[in-house]
Amino acid sequence: MHVLGLIVLFLFITIGMALCLVALPGPLVIFFGALLYRAITDNTDVSVWFLAVLCTIGVVCEVLEYFSGVVGARRFGASRRALWGALGGGMAGAVVGWFTFPVIGSLAGGIAGAFVGAFAAEYGKRKEAAGSFRAGVGTVAGRLVAMLVKAAVAVGMIIAILFQVF
Repeated sequence: MHVLGLIVLFLFITIGMALCLVALPGPLVIFFGALLYRAITDNTDVSVWFLAVLCTIGVVCEVLEYFSGVVGARRFGASRRALWGALGGGMAGAVVGWFTFPVIGSLAGGIAGAFVGAFAAEYGKRKEAAGSFRAGVGTVAGRLVAMLVKAAVAVGMIIAILFQVF
């Protein structure tokens, strides 16, 4: 059962890291991989407390990702309307990007869509291109920083899990 547990764990770790790069809940997927590993192998080295910490880190990471995007956009002068535009544009861009170039296209489409959505929503409110452009740039900067921080946290989670397993 140990080999099956390791296969499941590494599969979830790989998927979790990939999800971090497309702004999806990768740390939570990594946590579920550790949880399944414990369930399959009954390895008590991976304690319930350790799993609780991983779960908490994953949830906090997702919440912080949302707020860091908002903070980045706000720092560049985005309004609430621009934030909603970025959210809708990012989702639409990710879907269009996925059908154009799977995985990489969804990341690029999501970022481009967030910029266009924030810019369009802000321009609709302000009727000023320079401020709208700054709002779009801030939204993209916030998303990129959040994705990088989330990927770094995921790497830390992976290292901690591997220390527990091996």
